[in-house]
Amino acid sequence: MPSVHLGNIIVALLRLFLEMQCRRHATGAPHRFTFAAYMSIAAARRTVRRKFVRRRLLLRLRMFALVFCGMSVAVGYQLVAFHASPVPVLGAAVVGGLLGLVVGRMSKVVWHEEAAQVIAKMDKLGGLMLAGYLLLAVSRWWILGHWFAGHELTAVALAFTGGIMLGRLLSTRRAVIRILKSQQRY
Repeated sequence: MPSVHLGNIIVALLRLFLEMQCRRHATGAPHRFTFAAYMSIAAARRTVRRKFVRRRLLLRLRMFALVFCGMSVAVGYQLVAFHASPVPVLGAAVVGGLLGLVVGRMSKVVWHEEAAQVIAKMDKLGGLMLAGYLLLAVSRWWILGHWFAGHELTAVALAFTGGIMLGRLLSTRRAVIRILKSQQRY
């Protein structure tokens, strides 16, 4: 019986995913996956982002993604190096993600007619949510310190913050794509 290696499974899943992406975008990609076909799809998406989304909004989304990746690495390090319990860490990440989806409402993502770009503005409700979010961010160590201590507190707080960043990234990205689709630009 042939042995199945994890690498072969990952490559097969990646190939299947990329083939589905090529078909989904109907770019005339060949039936069989080619790297050039996928790169043309990626180049078209980058052009749409660069042309129809304000640079400041793109930088904000990149910052959310970068902070999420950094927090994930730090949480992984805390889990491995200090043997923190993964259950409260995953719970904090999920709660943070849900809170991030709600906090993603802080900025109002709209289509700017004159610039023909998607922009993000702060409204009054968004300002109140920002104030509440900053209060929570400053006091999270005190709040979470009632239940956790030491390295587990650090891992839970970092997972919570990373979840918030991921939730904000996903909610803002969803709003941008919805607006671009409504303007037939996506």
